[in-house]
Amino acid sequence: MWCNNCGAEVKDGSNFCPNCGAGLNAPKTINNSNKNFIERFRDANIIIKLIIIIFAVFIFLLLLSWVGHIFFGFPLESYTEGDATYRPSEFDQVDIDGDGAISFYEIEDLSSDIAYNDLLDMFNGADKNNNGVLKGAEFDGFVHRLEKYYKDIEKQQKDTQEKEDSSSSSSSISKSPKYIDACPECGSRDIIEYTDSYGYIRYQCSQCDYWSYDDDDFVIEASNIKCILPVLESNLAVT
Repeated sequence: MWCNNCGAEVKDGSNFCPNCGAGLNAPKTINNSNKNFIERFRDANIIIKLIIIIFAVFIFLLLLSWVGHIFFGFPLESYTEGDATYRPSEFDQVDIDGDGAISFYEIEDLSSDIAYNDLLDMFNGADKNNNGVLKGAEFDGFVHRLEKYYKDIEKQQKDTQEKEDSSSSSSSISKSPKYIDACPECGSRDIIEYTDSYGYIRYQCSQCDYWSYDDDDFVIEASNIKCILPVLESNLAVT
């Protein structure tokens, strides 16, 4: 006989393994400690697999950036002094003193429409090594921040204008009357009120002579005027 747990040989008729003590009829247990990483990864659930893959990709990209920086001089972050600017002509125009570096005062003279503190924040954010000047691709980083600033301002102005237009439209709709005094037959608003020979107050349209003792009959929805007016115009034309 052989032990199902440790594989040791045991005597026939034994109930327990003399090597590991496991019952000879017990199912074989799996020792996870003997599994390698690939086997454990294969047996893991999908969430654990995704976490491992994302972490592995992150580590790979991080190592790749460090290798490029150490052996090939690639910058570890974008828009640094180590990169050449993609806007050489604009750089030369802003670089008033021509020293190859742009100070905040040179930027300030060209961006008077931006608040001082906002402009200073953009400049300091682009100055990656905090040496007080923008060189190379740092200038591109500043332009990128500048463009984003103007886009945000434009979006805010557009949103404000849309809110004002919406508010104005809602206001004009709310001010328009839902019910008006007009003839339900022709839409005329020239309603005559008088007392007939029996002493009752009578209401009559001066255009089509429609009349009623109930003044509520001459209260109609304003939206219905558009349907009634063509009839009125046709009656007037015949007259």
